[in-house]
Amino acid sequence: AYKAALAEMRTKYEQRIAAGEITSEGEALAMLTFIRQAASIAKLQFTIETVEEVIEQGGQAIIFTEFVEPAKRLAEHFKVPCYIGDTSRSDRTAIEAEFQAHRQKVFVGTVKAGGVGITLTAANTVILHDRPLTPGDADQAEDRAHRHGTRWPVTVIWPQAFEVDHKIDALLESKREVSNRVLAGQSVERGEAGAIKARQVLGELFSKKRGNA
Repeated sequence: AYKAALAEMRTKYEQRIAAGEITSEGEALAMLTFIRQAASIAKLQFTIETVEEVIEQGGQAIIFTEFVEPAKRLAEHFKVPCYIGDTSRSDRTAIEAEFQAHRQKVFVGTVKAGGVGITLTAANTVILHDRPLTPGDADQAEDRAHRHGTRWPVTVIWPQAFEVDHKIDALLESKREVSNRVLAGQSVERGEAGAIKARQVLGELFSKKRGNA
């Protein structure tokens, strides 16, 4: 399914490039998002099996994803509520309380909805099923379990599937290094600290696919 999504986007991308229609990062980002979501769905079984192992060993797990559909599928599998954008304030409070009271062993949510401002220190494992496109957002999501009151080591897992995940993760690490250099007072080349460039990522993905053909 992922390979089919990549092939579909490659064809559309080449057609639109030839027609001069890819004129903004926003258009390229929409295509990249489609590919990333296909990869996200492909990783579901790995995340499910990993979390089941955590539970068997007496732990609790947080799962964050960038996309609503994978979050809903994961929540359905573990029979827990899903913490997403349209979750009501009262339901959010209840979900947090149940998890913190150890009555719910799995927390499933999107990074955008649950990645900041909540405390989930009952977890000993955080799985970023998909990573946000900025290092700070990834750090914030991981830190839901790394807060005042944490009483045990926390393991953070980044599942990677296919080239798109490797590309995004490499860019995140590059941006993190740039941020660290800035904080240390070191010089940074113009453009290094900017947003992840979707057109660059798409070009590399499709170039690799042609090279492997």
